[in-house]
Amino acid sequence: MIYTKKDHNALGCSICSRTNLLQNIQNNELKLLDELYSKSKKNRGVQIIKLQNNIEYQIDLVKKSFEEKLERKNKVICILSGLSFILFVVLFLLFLKISAFLKATIRN
Repeated sequence: MIYTKKDHNALGCSICSRTNLLQNIQNNELKLLDELYSKSKKNRGVQIIKLQNNIEYQIDLVKKSFEEKLERKNKVICILSGLSFILFVVLFLLFLKISAFLKATIRN
């Protein structure tokens, strides 16, 4: 867990685990966290650093690809629904005109 402190705009950090598997944290991760903490003390501006490993990056790419495909399919569904509604209205109006024409023809 990484959080910010109000005083001195410094980054405070703490590592915790719900499963108490802190031994799974590698030393290079702790060193990176310490390095980021040191840099944040020196830097007074707002800084956002997102840490992500290659597996998470690949998962995000696949997720975004699926979301884009889903969005495109939703647009196609909306367009087809609109077209089918318009077609239904046109057919209904055509049916009304034909029935009116047939009634007029039968009366004559």
